[in-house]
Amino acid sequence: MKNLIKFVVLSFLILSCAHVTKPGRYIASKGESPFFGPEWTFTNSVLEEAGRKAGSHIVNTPENEAARDELAQKIMKACDNCVIESFADKYGADMHRIYVDDNKWFIDVTVDPWVVEVKTSPLTAEQFKSQGDFIQRVVFDSAKEIGITPSVRSGGGHIHIDLERAFEGDVMHFKNFLVDMTNNSFLNRGTFGDDQWNAPTLAELTKKQQQAFQRIIDDVNANPKKWTIKKLAKKVESEVYTANPADWNPTHKYQNLNLTRVGLKSDATVEIRGFHAQKDATHFVAITELLDKRIEWIKTQKNIAFEPKLAFEAVSSKMITNRLWKYSFEAGVEFDRLKSYSMTSLRGLDPEVKMVWPLVEAKLGREEGLKYMINLYGEDYSYPRDFVKSLKSMSQDLDPEVAKVAKFVLVKNQSSGNCLDLLRGIIAR
Repeated sequence: MKNLIKFVVLSFLILSCAHVTKPGRYIASKGESPFFGPEWTFTNSVLEEAGRKAGSHIVNTPENEAARDELAQKIMKACDNCVIESFADKYGADMHRIYVDDNKWFIDVTVDPWVVEVKTSPLTAEQFKSQGDFIQRVVFDSAKEIGITPSVRSGGGHIHIDLERAFEGDVMHFKNFLVDMTNNSFLNRGTFGDDQWNAPTLAELTKKQQQAFQRIIDDVNANPKKWTIKKLAKKVESEVYTANPADWNPTHKYQNLNLTRVGLKSDATVEIRGFHAQKDATHFVAITELLDKRIEWIKTQKNIAFEPKLAFEAVSSKMITNRLWKYSFEAGVEFDRLKSYSMTSLRGLDPEVKMVWPLVEAKLGREEGLKYMINLYGEDYSYPRDFVKSLKSMSQDLDPEVAKVAKFVLVKNQSSGNCLDLLRGIIAR
């Protein structure tokens, strides 16, 4: 009862000071970057214990409702010229909507099991980046000040991707996205998340479900004209998402890729549920930029084949390092930045040169590729013999920066035998 009175008073006081008009929305034309929708979650031991006592599927408790109201009030104090309205969410729980930047976008403060959850209106990765400092100060710092923080144990960092803008009705783009996310399930198996109960990847599903996915993908590849995005999503839901390890219902929702909103007439999205809670605004921006660039790369691929060997590869620090580098390099995103957000410690690990160099050379060329290598590995890295030998066909017109790289290779490979004369010859040109 006290929480209800507090909620009513808070809403009345704020609404009496500001008139709320229907928010506008960032409009962008077809072909521009997709919108993303966050689900930031914050908790503490009190909220977790209250949720544990209430039951795993009970959305609201007096404790997380009180924290929700306190966070909304804190955000309003930190947000100049913001206005608020309060109403019931789809679960019947009270929520606060805070309008920002002359009502161009909004922040929702609500609850989920064991946590306070914060969402926003859909924005592009670039728009989230431009608002990053504001989001950090107003949302993440405000939450910390009232004693709730992101947790890898409770809540999550689910991200919605706007279907229309991401795939523009092209079933092959959407199919390639599903396959690419499945092939790279390491992202949600120890890298940026690892929730096998709430968000299992195909690797955690049964052999029968895995085979069903393969059959569907084969059919789309063979007969793309008979498929639509909605039809593909419903087929995956009905034939692949028939069960999950936790035996939670609805089974088609509790998967790494939640497709239940694909068929909506408006605001259709695909939800990635496997990400753990982002620890700050910079973390969230890094993930959305990666997804944005990866979707852009996917659209350049005619057909991405489902590769069970990749999808089900055993997870290790070495595997994540190699796969995350390749995934980010293809997308054109900085690897070191992403490496720091991995749940599995990648400290002191570098991707294997024998895997990296052929891809770098093919994409950037030899001279630009060597510059990239020295930036990636550092100036004092001990390159393997095969890489040193690969410098044999170096052109005679060496860029000074490339000569610098060769010198470092020479210094760090004193025992390379025949490579020494080779490198000295290169440097002397």
